[in-house]
Amino acid sequence: MASARGVRAVVAQVVCSVAASLAAATAQAQDVAPPDAVAAPAPAAPRPPGAAGDTTFVVENMTRAEVWRYFQPPPNAGTRPEYVFFGNRSTLGASYRGTRWSAQGTLQYVRLENLPAGSIGPGLLGTGGAYYFQASGTFSYQFYLRALSLGWRDAASGAWVEAGRLSRAAAAETPSGDATIDRLVAAELNGRLLGDMEWSFYQRAWDGVRGGLRRGGLAATITAAFPTQGTFEESANLSMDRVRVAAAEVTLAPGTVLPRSRVELFGIGYDDTRPVTARPDNSGHEPRRADIRVWTAGVSAAGAYPSRLGVTDVVGWAAGQSGAWYELSHRAVAATGAVGHRFTRVPWRPWLRVGIAYASGDASATDGRHGTFFPLLPSSDRVSRLNAYALMNVVDRWAAFEIQPHRSLDVATSVRRVTLASTADRWYQGSGATLRLGNYFGFQGRNGRGGSAIGTVVDGTATWRPVRWWTLRAFAGRIHGGDVVTRIFRGDRLVTAWLESTLHF
Repeated sequence: MASARGVRAVVAQVVCSVAASLAAATAQAQDVAPPDAVAAPAPAAPRPPGAAGDTTFVVENMTRAEVWRYFQPPPNAGTRPEYVFFGNRSTLGASYRGTRWSAQGTLQYVRLENLPAGSIGPGLLGTGGAYYFQASGTFSYQFYLRALSLGWRDAASGAWVEAGRLSRAAAAETPSGDATIDRLVAAELNGRLLGDMEWSFYQRAWDGVRGGLRRGGLAATITAAFPTQGTFEESANLSMDRVRVAAAEVTLAPGTVLPRSRVELFGIGYDDTRPVTARPDNSGHEPRRADIRVWTAGVSAAGAYPSRLGVTDVVGWAAGQSGAWYELSHRAVAATGAVGHRFTRVPWRPWLRVGIAYASGDASATDGRHGTFFPLLPSSDRVSRLNAYALMNVVDRWAAFEIQPHRSLDVATSVRRVTLASTADRWYQGSGATLRLGNYFGFQGRNGRGGSAIGTVVDGTATWRPVRWWTLRAFAGRIHGGDVVTRIFRGDRLVTAWLESTLHF
C-alpha cells in the first residue's frame, strides 16, 4: 500500500506541474493542423547551377515520466512490479543540403532517473526493468552520436547515395503526396521489421550505406548496415558489427500501380553471430553465441479513398521467411490488415478502424524446424504501445477510435484481444538486438504452459500541440491477463501510463 501511495503522489506532482505549464501556454495557443490534415510538401524546385545550399538546425528536448504496475510476480521472483521513473532526451542537430551534396549530424544526451531495482523476474517487468537491467543501476545516462552522414544526389537521373550513421525513421522517407497514406505508413508499416525504435529514450541508428533511384512514381533503395546498440542500452554509440543487415525496397507511389494506393516490395537479409548466451525460442537451449541467418520477403500496401462521407483507408502487410535458426531450419510467415473510415464532414472528425495481425509460432520444439516469425530489429511500439508483446507467435485483433475535438488536439483509444498463434511456443516481448554481447538477446520468451490468451488490452492517447514548438502526449493502458498470464504471474492486471513533453525548434 505504501508503494501505491508513493506512485500516486509522484504522478499527482507531475500532473500538477504540467497543468500549470499548460495554463501559461494556452494564452498563446495557435491552431495547428494534425498530422493527417497537413498536405504533403511539394517537391522542391530544381536549384540553378551554383546556387547556395540550405543549412538548418534542430534543437529538441523530450521529457517523459512513466508509471508501471506490472502483473504481480510469483514468490521468489521480482519484488518491484510497481514503480515510477523519469527520463529526458536532448537533441542538437544540423544539416546542409546543396544542389548535389548534403551532410547532417546529430548529438543526443539521455538521462534516466529512479530506475527500479527488483523489477526483473519472470522476465523484464516493464520498460523500467529493461533500462535497469542494461544499465545495472537505478540511473542511466549517455552522450552519443545519433547521426553523422554524407549524401550525394543527381537531380537529372534521380540517383542518390548516403553513407555514415543513418536513420530509417519515417520522417526520412519520400512523401507519397497523400497525407493520410503517409500517416498510415509512419504509424503501421515503417519500422515494422527495421526501425529506429524512436519511442525509446536511446533509440537505434544504422552504420552503413544507402542508395537508390527515384524516378516518377518509383523509388528503389538498397541498404547495407550494422545497427547500433541503444533502445534500452545506454552505450548507444557502439555499432553491433556481428549483426549484418541488407535490404532492398521498391516503393510505388499512389497511382503508379493502384489508384490512391502506395505499394512496396521488400527483401531483407539478416545475419547475427553475436556472442550472446540467451536464445528466444522454445528449445530450452543456452548457446554460446547467436547463429541466425534469416531471409525475409514481403509486400505492403496503404490506400486512402475519399468519398462524400469522408476517407476510407486500407492497410495490408505480409512477409515470409526462410533460413537458419541456430541448428534448425527456419520457415515463418506474418501478415497484418486493417480497414477504417474517417468522417471528415462530421464534427470532431471521428475515425474508426479495425484490424488483425498474425505472426506464426513454433508448433514443436523437437521437429528440427523453427516456425516462429522473427521480426528482426523493429520499432516495437508499432505492434504494442504497452511493449507487452512482439510480432512473434501472436494473433492480435483490434479496434481503434480517434477524434479531433480541436485542431491542436487528438484523442485516440483502442481495444485488443491478444492470443498466441501456437500454445506450444512462447509469449515473446522485446525490440530486437540491443547489445553486442552478454546474456540478453533483445527478445525474451515466457513459457505460457499451454495457455492460449495473453489477454484484453485497452489503451488511450491524447496529443495536444498548444503551440507549434511544443507537443504534449499522455498515454494510459491496461491489460486484463488471460490464461497465459495467470499461469506465469500471481496477478492478472497490468496498468501503465506516461506523460511526455517535447519542445522542438
